[in-house]
Amino acid sequence: MDVRKRRNKKKWTGTQRLAPAPEVKRSVGSVAASWTTLFDAAVVALVPQATSAATCQMVATQVGEMGGDLSARVVGAMRRWRLVQDQQSLELVARLTAFFDPPSVGRHHLPLNEWGHLPHEALRATASLWSNISSIDVSPPKHAPAEAHVAVDDEWLEELAESPAAQNHLQELNLSGCPHITLQGLRHLKAFPHLRKLRLKRPENAPEPGEDDTDLYQVLVASCPMLEFLVLDAELPPFTFADRLSKAPFSAVSDTEEGGETGSVVLPHLRRLRVPEIPMRTLEVLWQSGRLASFHELGFKLPRIHLPTTTSYADMLTACPSLRNAVLTADHAVEINEKFQATGSVPGFLAECVNLDLNGISLSLLQHCPRLEKLSLFEGDWTFADFGTGFPRLAHLRRLTLSSLDITNDNPDDQPDPPAAEATAPSPARSMWRAVFSAVPKLEYLKVTDCECGTAELVDSLRLLTNLKSLTLTDLPGLSTAITLEAIASVPSLTELVLELTPDPTGTAPGQTVRLCHGRLEHIRLSARLYTNQSTSLQLECPRLRTCELSFDRLDVATVTDSLRARSPLLRRLALGKLLEWPVGVTSRWLCELVADFPLLQSLSVTSRQLPVSARDPRADPSLPLTHLSLRVSLSDDGAMRQLLQACPYLRCLDLAVTFPQASLGSALPALPSVTALRLDEVMFPRGARLDLAAITPNAEQVSLTSVHVDRLVAVRCHALRNLEMRNCLRMNQVEIADAPRLEKVRFDGPPGQQPQWRLRRCPLVSLVLGNARGASHGPGGWDDYYEFLDDPDDDFDDYYDDYDDYHDDDLDDFPYDEDPDYYSEDEYPDDLEEQDLIDAEIDAQQEEQDLLDAEIDAQQEEQDFLDAQMAARLDEEQDLIDAEIDAQQEEQDFLDAQMAARLDEEQDLFDAEIDAQQEEQDLLDAQIADRLYDDDHYHDSDQD
Repeated sequence: MDVRKRRNKKKWTGTQRLAPAPEVKRSVGSVAASWTTLFDAAVVALVPQATSAATCQMVATQVGEMGGDLSARVVGAMRRWRLVQDQQSLELVARLTAFFDPPSVGRHHLPLNEWGHLPHEALRATASLWSNISSIDVSPPKHAPAEAHVAVDDEWLEELAESPAAQNHLQELNLSGCPHITLQGLRHLKAFPHLRKLRLKRPENAPEPGEDDTDLYQVLVASCPMLEFLVLDAELPPFTFADRLSKAPFSAVSDTEEGGETGSVVLPHLRRLRVPEIPMRTLEVLWQSGRLASFHELGFKLPRIHLPTTTSYADMLTACPSLRNAVLTADHAVEINEKFQATGSVPGFLAECVNLDLNGISLSLLQHCPRLEKLSLFEGDWTFADFGTGFPRLAHLRRLTLSSLDITNDNPDDQPDPPAAEATAPSPARSMWRAVFSAVPKLEYLKVTDCECGTAELVDSLRLLTNLKSLTLTDLPGLSTAITLEAIASVPSLTELVLELTPDPTGTAPGQTVRLCHGRLEHIRLSARLYTNQSTSLQLECPRLRTCELSFDRLDVATVTDSLRARSPLLRRLALGKLLEWPVGVTSRWLCELVADFPLLQSLSVTSRQLPVSARDPRADPSLPLTHLSLRVSLSDDGAMRQLLQACPYLRCLDLAVTFPQASLGSALPALPSVTALRLDEVMFPRGARLDLAAITPNAEQVSLTSVHVDRLVAVRCHALRNLEMRNCLRMNQVEIADAPRLEKVRFDGPPGQQPQWRLRRCPLVSLVLGNARGASHGPGGWDDYYEFLDDPDDDFDDYYDDYDDYHDDDLDDFPYDEDPDYYSEDEYPDDLEEQDLIDAEIDAQQEEQDLLDAEIDAQQEEQDFLDAQMAARLDEEQDLIDAEIDAQQEEQDFLDAQMAARLDEEQDLFDAEIDAQQEEQDLLDAQIADRLYDDDHYHDSDQD
């Protein structure tokens, strides 16, 4: 029986309280047994025992023999309960896909973006094992930090292209945010003849316009001739993909036509295109060639300044009967409105359109969009009566976005009715929202931002949206905390919630005790700036909660964490900020135990002035399941940092913005061999100190240093390092990089005139990029741009990352070295240039000595390798002799067995011949006896006669 169904048999009302959870240490198995079916619990108990390749193969074969549906259920359970932790478990999932039903029976999707904590070696090793997969997604994850993103490379794509299963079945590929895939790597897409849907980012090593004829356009045309849907996240104008496409020949080809002659037509099946920008001249050429009329979807932005054309944008869209998604700016909306009011004619594409981004459009035109499913309204002015009565009934609308709208009362002198008179005379704002929400009965997604539209009435009317699943309210005046969360509890189907709570116009602060009870919420993001000296007590009673991001000025950590411990065992991501009030007397061990109480927790983000003090007792900290850790604090006790990091053996991504008053970063941080992505921001080092990446993160692949005050950077023997970025590092005067065979890009942005001394050795692939300082901003190709991607109306990722990199706020400005100008003594900051030169010379001598020691170690290693090779050769020879002797003995034994068999056959033949002779003799005696008896009987008969 389904445990979950039995547990949730009573309907959740949004106000009932759960029974207190027992005080026990949770594990993945116990949570799975309590919250899912027995099948998931069995998978959680059995799969971790497959720790070797042979065991994985055996388990996959045994499960696969029971049917493809069972294999798919096992893979689904492994995804839900974070059982894919290393290369062995990923290989088990890949081998199970061989038993899936073929894509002709059922489509299967591969979400590689969920496994960002795995190293690239594991992804490359399993790339050729995937079978029966029709769709692969490597885009940035939605409810996860940006550093959790998997960025595959050319080697992964090459391995995937060698898979016969991928060649036969792959139809959709999403490579958003993967800049390591070059133009040369994209040529491997030719191995997938059935590829129809592709999303990718412009390769970072693509040549500038006019440098090389081999550009992205030619590669895609040659590699993906059957492409139907293309999304490009970034391009370099003026030679864009759309510009090249407009100059290519085109003839109309039916979607269902097969085997037809297309001649020299380029991408004849392309029907959906999303690019960053298309000039009006290019758009007109596409319209004149007839290609624009064949598009079902066209997503782009017009340049701010463009040359005039003979045909307007509205007229072009009017001549596109098959268009489903359209973007209209204010000028285009005014043009369509004027034509509609003058002639009464409605553009034909509106009747079939399902997705519209409208700026200042007339609401009366929406009446001619009966099939509309997604609607975005920007920058409009209405009254409550006009907007409420003019909003048409859209029975199929599922997503509604309202931004920068000014909806005011008909008479500004009218005051809202008091609560007592609400039943008899509802306010105009409440009547408007009730009319709008009644017109969209199937609405699932609602986003309202930066609008003057009656906030309190909007919140009160949310209960009418019975199918609402995602709600985003930001930049709305008067969004009261307590009243808003109470209204949220009355929306039963809600699963995602994003609220930016701000003080109301009267200046009163929201309540200090906030409680949210909801049975289906899975993702919460709450931010507020409370103008009060009292702490905020927040309680969350959401049993299905998976992502929790809280950003308050003063947050009582004990209250919110106690409620999460008791009510939210499925939590996977926790972000706390901006000023945290830790419980009195707690240490870093309390923080470790807090994380250990959530066995599925992968990501932890803490933004505060300081961490709890380090624990002094000798007990070992529990092993934490964290793979991503972000700390933005002013550190007062480096022992707390060390204890927290030592308890994270699976950590992959580390993001730090911490003040270190110690001699070096290495003294505060332990060695972190599992970390593959390191980001340091606003970190201060004493003068003369150096940052050794190999000592801290020897296996790091991505390293970003922003405003890191250090004199010397050393990256020696960082064999996995691929991208190194240094921005606004004002004191850095020497950079030494050696033995980095995979390093491709080194980016340095500093003030004009800053030229550090570069020492690059044995880095065959490195390309050095120098630029001007831009503070904490990141330009093209940087860390933040590494995770940018085109805004997708299907996946509203940008809503969750608008403020992710906004770390330069007032909370991190008051560092200890700013509070006390004499914090560092003169001994730590030598002003004498000669003394500094001596220190630099001593550092150089120590480095040379270290280089000599490294060379000696290399020689010893080579000698040891030679001895190992000799020993291996001797062992091989001895093994060959033993094998030969065994073979000879086996041949002798075979000969003896053959002789014995021949003797046995001869003896058996003699024995058979003797038996035959005896049988013949017996037959002869029987014949003689029979003759005698016959003669006696004949004689007796004669006597009687």
